[in-house]
Amino acid sequence: MRTKLQLLALSCTAASAVLLLASPARADTAAAEARFREGLQLMDQKDYSAACPKLAESNRLDPASGTLLALALCYERAGKTASAWAAYTDAAARAKLEKRADREKAAKQKIADLEPKLSKLTLRVSDQARGTSGFSLKRDGEPVGEGSWDSPTPVDPGEHEIEASAPGHESFKVSVTVGADGDQKTIEIAALEKLAEGVVTPVASSSSSASADTSTSGGSLRTVGLIAGGVGVVALGVGTYFGLQAKSKNSDSSDDCDGNVCGDSGYAARQDARSAGNTATIAFVAGGVLVATGVTLYVLGAPSKGREASARPSVQLVPALAPTAAGGFVRGVF
Repeated sequence: MRTKLQLLALSCTAASAVLLLASPARADTAAAEARFREGLQLMDQKDYSAACPKLAESNRLDPASGTLLALALCYERAGKTASAWAAYTDAAARAKLEKRADREKAAKQKIADLEPKLSKLTLRVSDQARGTSGFSLKRDGEPVGEGSWDSPTPVDPGEHEIEASAPGHESFKVSVTVGADGDQKTIEIAALEKLAEGVVTPVASSSSSASADTSTSGGSLRTVGLIAGGVGVVALGVGTYFGLQAKSKNSDSSDDCDGNVCGDSGYAARQDARSAGNTATIAFVAGGVLVATGVTLYVLGAPSKGREASARPSVQLVPALAPTAAGGFVRGVF
């Protein structure tokens, strides 16, 4: 009985392992089938630029000779003869593994049909370039191995970007357009030019930097000083206006007041005079402080050779509120 239970447990464990391993495979197969159908539908719509990536993804998820044949046909219809030729080659190899002689035969026939139409690009690398330490060659951003140098390589018709580079040397970049129907192009890559030696990017010295900082700080102080002084002058003007108003209202109250005893109209005029007087006082004080501060900042902001960058003054604008007026003053550390 115990032996049977052990065998049952072992069977369950093995079955669970198979299920766990099979689940991702089924998921990949389902996704591959979905991408395959989407690719075929897009091909029917002649939207090859969208169809080919779908088919390529389907083959990545679940490689199959049938998918590769469809992908190769997509590339062929899109005019990408080199990509189609490569896909047909892969399809023939996979069909052989799958023992699908029909697909292998169809793929090989397509390979034979496309070979005379292949456009090729040769990247001829000079001995000086290949002897440069760290030399590398790229086509369309992808590395080109040394085994492909100087040899005609099938490429899709269209524009291709070539870049040769090496540490300490100027990069060589060129764009070449390869035509269709067996066009042949060759790019000669000569020795890369060395970068100029001993060229140092100029860096400002600490003293000149400090001088620039001080000059900038001084200019900012003078600007703040001018603003503070201007606001102060306006405040003095406001104070003058309300001072005159206070004097006028006080004169008006005299007709209805006997000392500090006033009638209704006299009392109202006297209150207006006091309010105007308070406003004038606040405006005069604020204006005087702002003008004085503005003058001080303007003087301190003048260029000074002896001022250190580390002793730059700081300035802060602080609001001031009163029952009958509002304003502000400048507070600074110099």
